[in-house]
Amino acid sequence: MTKKVFIVGASSDIGFAIANHWLKQKYEIYGTFRKENLNTAQLVRLGAKLHCLDLDSEASKESFSALVSENKFSWDFLIICPGTMVPIGKFSEVNFENWKSSFDVNFFGPMWVTQKLLPFRNRSLLGPLLTFVAGGGVNSAPISFSSYVIGKLALIKATEYLNAEIPDLRTLIFGPGWINTNIHNEVLHHGSCANYAVTETNRRLIENDFTSMKSVISFLDWATVQDKNILNGRNFSSRDDDVTNEKLLMKLLSDPNYFKVRRQSN
Repeated sequence: MTKKVFIVGASSDIGFAIANHWLKQKYEIYGTFRKENLNTAQLVRLGAKLHCLDLDSEASKESFSALVSENKFSWDFLIICPGTMVPIGKFSEVNFENWKSSFDVNFFGPMWVTQKLLPFRNRSLLGPLLTFVAGGGVNSAPISFSSYVIGKLALIKATEYLNAEIPDLRTLIFGPGWINTNIHNEVLHHGSCANYAVTETNRRLIENDFTSMKSVISFLDWATVQDKNILNGRNFSSRDDDVTNEKLLMKLLSDPNYFKVRRQSN
């Protein structure tokens, strides 16, 4: 049976790569875009069915909600990609409304669209798969990126909650690492308060020091066929976690706290 995939943020670089890969596998691809670009045009030519959705706009969300109610998009895999690092600056110095609005893209928006689409998940032997995309800073506190990091950290915990509350649903969130995507332009254009990040971004662009998009694709291909007890609402790194390693798989099965947000040393 043909798999049906819904990708929120299909026009993003990561969303586009996933959609393009699975279109070649003859999956049915549905998805959203914030603004039309070359990625949306190419995906439509390849057969994807895309709809406009701006998670920072109530009018756009209302329109999309009506569209969902009318079409009842069924899905086997739901991939949610949107994210923004703006505003960039120390919490004490940025405009609070801008700081707050980033959560509409990084956390509240993804949770809103998840709730809208959950009723239309397809039941299967393994269960439908819900995947979020995490960000950096989970194990540290990079200065000037609090809205991005905290929003994504909330999404990591939400992933665990959805896994616990919905028995037939498989959930995971993954960090892709430094992949050459348009999100880095936010640092270059708005990162005057985070010069260390601007310097590092420029270095990687000059040296082409980025993680391959293939690591994301390979990871998701692996995830689609994994049991709920393996994925288990965890936060993976598609770059650093060798999911083909048998020892890692045994650790995932034996320790339910592995790759989750936990206190340490008590």
